[in-house]
Amino acid sequence: MIVQNQVVSESGSEPITNTYLKNFIRVDFSTDDDIITSVIKSARMLVEQFIGQALVTKSLKSYFYNFEARDLDGTYYNLELPFSPVTVGVDGTETATTDFVSTGLEEKNIRVNRILSLTQGTNQGYIVEYTASNSAIAEPIKQAIAMLAGEMYENRQDSAVDVSIASLPYNVSAILRPYKKTFI
Repeated sequence: MIVQNQVVSESGSEPITNTYLKNFIRVDFSTDDDIITSVIKSARMLVEQFIGQALVTKSLKSYFYNFEARDLDGTYYNLELPFSPVTVGVDGTETATTDFVSTGLEEKNIRVNRILSLTQGTNQGYIVEYTASNSAIAEPIKQAIAMLAGEMYENRQDSAVDVSIASLPYNVSAILRPYKKTFI
């Protein structure tokens, strides 16, 4: 199965404040406040992608298509939602969270009948709209956001020498690893 995701909107406050990050990176002036706000948001978004959890309230739309045999469960497709959901609607119709199927500790899938197809043409698929949020963010996740935001603030240009910048810094990913959605 192939999934395309789109963030429709975000709301709520960031997990860490400008004051928190400024104390963390020992900045005592206000001329860089806009940059600090920007790196906090960027760091939060990278952390969300890494752990697969929404850290602010998001309205999302996911499009599922190109199904394979392993995606089937009898006459249903199990569609794994990329972020922890609160409410789900299929084609804009709100569905209660009881329509989810739990596949692990916090993983949530929505079961969709194979006969129900919401798009036309040969590449039929399902559009799922839902809201994801996280009201209780663990302190280590906040710490990882601060560490990553501090790194992004200090090194604002692509100037790494003999260092891989293709992934999160090791200390940040080590902190986040227990919060990452994984199956073995």
